[in-house]
Amino acid sequence: PDSMYLLLKGDLVASTTMHNGEIKILGYVRPGELVGEMGLISSQPRTLTVSSLNEAQLIKFTRAVFQQYFQNRPEALLHILSI
Repeated sequence: PDSMYLLLKGDLVASTTMHNGEIKILGYVRPGELVGEMGLISSQPRTLTVSSLNEAQLIKFTRAVFQQYFQNRPEALLHILSI
């Protein structure tokens, strides 16, 4: 994963596909929340599918922007990790 997203507008749903093919909804993402931050921090493959329930507007933060921002503001990274 090379980016994370901040949801500005709309509603997203996070889901996963079970071994039997059933889709299980794990939660919803509302404006002001982040998506993909743990994959960006850990560099591990993404494990969930996030889909839009309606028209959505997001801001994409690349790994380079993420690293530059949090290098200067390490306390903000602690906030993300506590979410």
